[in-house]
Amino acid sequence: MTARVVFTSAQVWLLDLCDEPAAAHLKAQRKVTNLSALWTSCSGVPGQLALKAKIRAPGCAAMTGAIKVKQSKPRRRTIVASRLAPGDVAAVLRDVATQARMSNENFPKLIRGGAEPYNPELAALIAQGPAAVEGILDAFRQPATLVDDMPLCLLAYALERIGDPRAVPVLVDWLEQNLFGPFIWSTDFVTHTIKVLNAQSGINTESYAYLVDEKLDTLMQARAGQAAASVRARQAIAPLAAPPPPEKNNCPKTITVTGINAQGQQETVKLGYTSVFFDIQEQVDPAVTADPAKRAQLDRLRQQYENADEEFYGPTDYRPIGDVSVASNCGGSVTERMLNEVAAQKGLPLRLGSGNGTGGKVDGKDLSAADIIREVARKFGSEVPVTQLDPLTVIAHERESGESAHVEIPLSVDGDSVVVYSKDNQGKPRLHTVDKGRAVNFFGPVQQRYNFRPFYNYGETTPKFYRIDPSRIVSISIDSSACPCEWAFGGVIPVAFTQPSEPTTDQRVLTVAGTVDAPDVTGGNLRVNGSAQSITVGAGAFSSQVVLSSGDNTLRVAVDGPDGRRGCAERTVRSTTPKTTISATLTWSLGDADVDLYTTQPDDETAWYQHVATSIGGRLDVDNTQGFGPENYFLSSEEGDTVLPGTYTVRVHYYSDRLKTEGMPARAVQYRVVIIVNEGTPSEKREFGEGTLAVDNSSNASPDGSGPDWATVAEVNPASQ
Repeated sequence: MTARVVFTSAQVWLLDLCDEPAAAHLKAQRKVTNLSALWTSCSGVPGQLALKAKIRAPGCAAMTGAIKVKQSKPRRRTIVASRLAPGDVAAVLRDVATQARMSNENFPKLIRGGAEPYNPELAALIAQGPAAVEGILDAFRQPATLVDDMPLCLLAYALERIGDPRAVPVLVDWLEQNLFGPFIWSTDFVTHTIKVLNAQSGINTESYAYLVDEKLDTLMQARAGQAAASVRARQAIAPLAAPPPPEKNNCPKTITVTGINAQGQQETVKLGYTSVFFDIQEQVDPAVTADPAKRAQLDRLRQQYENADEEFYGPTDYRPIGDVSVASNCGGSVTERMLNEVAAQKGLPLRLGSGNGTGGKVDGKDLSAADIIREVARKFGSEVPVTQLDPLTVIAHERESGESAHVEIPLSVDGDSVVVYSKDNQGKPRLHTVDKGRAVNFFGPVQQRYNFRPFYNYGETTPKFYRIDPSRIVSISIDSSACPCEWAFGGVIPVAFTQPSEPTTDQRVLTVAGTVDAPDVTGGNLRVNGSAQSITVGAGAFSSQVVLSSGDNTLRVAVDGPDGRRGCAERTVRSTTPKTTISATLTWSLGDADVDLYTTQPDDETAWYQHVATSIGGRLDVDNTQGFGPENYFLSSEEGDTVLPGTYTVRVHYYSDRLKTEGMPARAVQYRVVIIVNEGTPSEKREFGEGTLAVDNSSNASPDGSGPDWATVAEVNPASQ
């Protein structure tokens, strides 16, 4: 008989012997603590089981005692045990058999709910508090594979619960090195923990999942004040057609869907979508994973995915059409098929490959991957009855709260017979058939899988149907610019910089230009030190202004072709301009639209497009009226500007949409402002302000303006940083 004893002040677990905990009875003495517990029944032995043990000082490092059982022989078993160090607990969690406890908890919110109840070792680790931090962090210093994804999720959760900010530097290093690694949710958990421990804004407590730009912003905020780390010089990387290395197996993208909402206004929704190069079957191949031990672990994990999927769907009419896969989940598979169908019907130049949906934000609310693709169908379409099912319909299994537990999509319709595609996270892709003409529940297996959640009172699910209207879709685009240039899954589009021609400049605002050898590419994204701004590509060329930081700056341009090819190029430029005390850089989502930046200083003087220089030296050095941005305000004590104490208020105004007509209201515009305070110093701080403005008004542009065409982004005080 073998078991691990895990206890807190309230409960005791005999793991691998008893499924349920028992009440803990602890009595502390000078050199020993007595522990006792009684189980009325255990899965591993018949009848009652009693535990009596002594935990000895110093450090509670050793336990001796006995387990007594009434209905099996021998009735008394001696216990001799040593306390597991935090690193040993991490090794236990890494075991694939242990991970099976979490096989049904497959999204961040569900993983968090089951983390401690299913893993008492984790609860005990959290109870150790700051003393456990260093041992936990050792797991984030080791090379990781897909097998480590769930353990790292749990350990990041433990660090968040312990609340010790000493963990931040190690987690930041890990996230920076593994952002594109072969993981499912651990980068989201690490991002969330960094945000909490670093007291950052933008913490997502709805889905607990983050878009790639939110992860990059988290890194930049955490790196602020570490001048050497925040502006690392990087070598330019040429696009490669070869497969990426394992640490760059994933490419997190953003899909932008623009359509006409129910109010007749053009609106944009952004969806997170991660493409995977090597699926789990390929990761087991020696050509991809050379270490036999790691391959064996990956194969056990693959078998675990298969067993869990078969447990729920094997006996049902959900018939498999492929192997288990980590290359798509339910939200991703519906996103791929629905948007490809829309593109085909409208003749849009788009063909999505498989991917994992990761969620996004709609109307200010963070949504899961299942919820956000349902919202796209609802916002640019409508709810329909089951009789109208077709390949443009999202089948959403909604909880009483309105959240989607799972989504599916029809592939084909033949009379009343509808063939439906269903992909449950890391399971097998499956098909089942729905008869529109019969009042029968064809979704029983999904409801059985998701209606019972022991740690969340979700209630039962109800299938609802939302059909997107292709005539209301204006455009669909993909942005892969956050991914390394090596990631060229579908082939390479030649991209090159022609400007700047020199590696060093004395300018803060610089024109960047280049070529794109693909006539069907009309747009792309340019990243400046990780922050993206849209660009227009015409006649095989692009040109845009960028705002540089003092020191080294990384520029990356990326374009995504409709045929799946990708173009990418990088350039490092050093700016010798003085460091800024305050800077605010505005970009926005639309071309042919004018959004303006306003910065009001403590003396109530405002820098804006009609007053670009203030008496203390504040300057608006870029005023972009054509679209996308940037616009930039800065104040620099190094240049001799007067930095007044007090609050600097940053606001944005939607001046005009030049595509607005009498029958078409102004398009909703998404804006982003990057604010840097005390640049390049130990007290550097960064803020990122984002939002949407749905009303333009060119006659309401004075600095004291207000209304729905205005937004206050931030109030900053450089002296308080």
